[in-house]
Amino acid sequence: MSFSASDLARFKVEDYYYQTNPVAIDLITYTDPIAEGQSIVDWMQEDISFSKSKGVSPVYLLPFDMPIQDLPKSQEHQGALNPSSTPNSRRDPTGWAWLNTLVFRGLDLPGGDIGTRSIGDPDECAVQCIGDAQCIGYTVDYWNNLCFFKGKEALTNSYRLHPKATTYMLPEFAFQIQEDPRPPVMKGRKGKGFNSWAYESNAISSFDACTASCLADEECSAVNYKSAENLCEKFSSPGEYGTMEGSEMALKVQVD
Repeated sequence: MSFSASDLARFKVEDYYYQTNPVAIDLITYTDPIAEGQSIVDWMQEDISFSKSKGVSPVYLLPFDMPIQDLPKSQEHQGALNPSSTPNSRRDPTGWAWLNTLVFRGLDLPGGDIGTRSIGDPDECAVQCIGDAQCIGYTVDYWNNLCFFKGKEALTNSYRLHPKATTYMLPEFAFQIQEDPRPPVMKGRKGKGFNSWAYESNAISSFDACTASCLADEECSAVNYKSAENLCEKFSSPGEYGTMEGSEMALKVQVD
């Protein structure tokens, strides 16, 4: 195949890759054209070559109210729903119980706990919850690898923003819980920062201006502000923060 470098100035890649939990799709927009003589593989792996990468669960590419059993009847979707039937040897036969839940990414559900466990694979939480008649869902704290199982007392609480959490609910209970109506706030710590990939970096004059920019941006859930550079870094799904000299971080959360 031959192509001109200018043909790839705006190039989108859909990367459908296998992983146990969950299968995901990355949509990447490349903005810097490939250099003459550079291999396309090397070009695609350069951090500077793309402007945004956003992971999207295949479930979210379909109508929200579509029952799991009515998902498209392709081999890949059937393999996801019935992993033991797929001929692909790379797919683990476990890791799909979470498909029986509705997923609320970036939302915590405080209270109503009926049990807690540490996890290696988050799907272990789904298996345990579905096997417990008292469990209506669970929240995973991905920063601390903890799973909090929820009983019906959690129905009186509200979903709250927190970037470390994702809540998985059995469908019959998911919409009996309301989202917290309070506006989010930015909760910061000096000398701390995220080493995750920032989807946006801007020159901004102050920490307060950086956090205000995050509050106004629905995709933003956390920031680093590096005062020496006047640099504001925005994150949509950050990993756990750590010590970072010259940085001040903030989380977008709803708190009491």
